[in-house]
Amino acid sequence: MAEEAQVIEETQVETETVDNRDDLIADLNKQLKETNQKLVDSNEEAMRRRKTNERLKLEVETLQNKPVEQADNSNEAIIAQIKSQYEEKLQAEQSIRQDLVKRNAMNELKSELAGENIISEGLEPLSLLAKERIGFDENGNIRIMSSDKSKPLAGSGGDGYATIADLAKELAASGTGQHFIKDGGVSGGGKPPASSGNKSGVKSVTRSQFNTMGQRERSLFFKDGGKVVNG
Repeated sequence: MAEEAQVIEETQVETETVDNRDDLIADLNKQLKETNQKLVDSNEEAMRRRKTNERLKLEVETLQNKPVEQADNSNEAIIAQIKSQYEEKLQAEQSIRQDLVKRNAMNELKSELAGENIISEGLEPLSLLAKERIGFDENGNIRIMSSDKSKPLAGSGGDGYATIADLAKELAASGTGQHFIKDGGVSGGGKPPASSGNKSGVKSVTRSQFNTMGQRERSLFFKDGGKVVNG
């Protein structure tokens, strides 16, 4: 009996240690994500300020170089018309390019969702759900926008911004995404394993199952009140 009590006590200590460690890792990951988002926000603000400064500088130079005598009104009208036609053509070309890039991005998103264990029936609806969150910056680079489309998100991209893969992970981990997760194992989106049969409603997994879970899956599992049992 004493040996069994000691084994149970050691197991409980081990489980608590794992739980504490995972909580610490999850907290550090959260802080890192918040810091990355602040960096992205700062970069966006710097870009907006630079554009404002360039516009003001151009207006000042235009006023300084403006001749005293007014140009002929007919010439001004012709110049304005040519400028308007050029801008319309440029906008049309940019729109066509962005449509092509977004189409490719949507196909990439479906591929990434499949890699997150999403069934084929869920690829199209999840992609369409996030279509408007795929935006572009002033240089034509793809930017993954926040759910309210107010700002670009930070993520795992080399430039600090979120990628299509980051968006796929977010969609797979969402409530809607979980409806399209394949059965039989833990998905990349964070769907926890099936309950071991605990009638209290608390989800539980064996130690071997827990060891196969990634950090994201573990964090979501414990967030849902999951418990690790021996087995």
